[in-house]
Amino acid sequence: GVASVWKDVQTVFSGPEMANLYSNLEKVNAFRNTRVAHVEAILDNADEAWEAMRLWLLTLTQMVLLAG
Repeated sequence: GVASVWKDVQTVFSGPEMANLYSNLEKVNAFRNTRVAHVEAILDNADEAWEAMRLWLLTLTQMVLLAG
């Protein structure tokens, strides 16, 4: 039934790998929302930009590996 589907979803999405993914997704989303899509502060720090790109690529890699 439906209850067993949600139990499976909870099991699959509650491991440490997903916790790490969610943590990184929150950071990527916050950067996107404040620095890219809705510019609250100009992005003029190269180190910050490179770190955001590194985290974005790391998060994409995590997603690919989890979908594996």
